[in-house]
Amino acid sequence: MIAHAFFFYFFSFIAVVSAIMVTVSKNTVHSVFFLILDFISISSLFIMIGAEFLGMIMLIVYVGAVAVLFLFVVMMLNVAKQKNTWFKSSTNSAHIPIGLLVSIIIFFEVIIVIGGWKYKPELSNKIVISDVTNTHSIGNVLIHRLHSSLSIIRNDITCCYDWCNCSYI
Repeated sequence: MIAHAFFFYFFSFIAVVSAIMVTVSKNTVHSVFFLILDFISISSLFIMIGAEFLGMIMLIVYVGAVAVLFLFVVMMLNVAKQKNTWFKSSTNSAHIPIGLLVSIIIFFEVIIVIGGWKYKPELSNKIVISDVTNTHSIGNVLIHRLHSSLSIIRNDITCCYDWCNCSYI
């Protein structure tokens, strides 16, 4: 349990720091690399909480496709050689108080939402089967939906009911 908490705080810290560095970094290539690091750390958090399928899909889709596409676009546009004078000017700091005000409002809204949340154990009366993983459950739902839709297309509705009442595959 201590190792689990340590890795949770470790990956959470990396996710927060890399997300901040995405916006703070002046070099766009570095921002994309920090974005990739952020996606990897959030994917690790998903895997730690037991959502293996979601973590792997996030790695494949976001890191494997979106972030690499961002990196290629940034490298092809050659943005790193352009001068970025927007951050160096002192006249463009009028947006900072507005951003701080919006951030404070969102922060207090999140606190209100979290503070109003109550756990009610009587509402969670579902049986949890420990032998079935998330990926196995997702596969069962997908195969049952596929078979049901194919049975409806074939006008064989009894086959659909027999298949849906079966146990885990």
